[in-house]
Amino acid sequence: MNQTPTKNKICLHVQSKNKVFVGGLKGSTTQDSVLGLFIRFGPISSVKMCADNKDPKKNRGYAVVEFEKPTSFYLCLRQQEHILLDRVVTC
Repeated sequence: MNQTPTKNKICLHVQSKNKVFVGGLKGSTTQDSVLGLFIRFGPISSVKMCADNKDPKKNRGYAVVEFEKPTSFYLCLRQQEHILLDRVVTC
């Protein structure tokens, strides 16, 4: 079944050198799914997500991705659109 991504936007914001803030994630998004989306740009140092206080199995809707190399970071930002769990991610 091939579905079109929803119009929900996930925000990417530069947090600091080599770090990108990814907001608007689904509660079911895992660190592995975030890693799977961004690893194609290069090595990743870390993916940090906070658990929801009410339901620890869900996340709070954001992640911070830290790339090992500035080139990977810039490649990520240059791409206009990403798709994660049927949501469009824009830079």
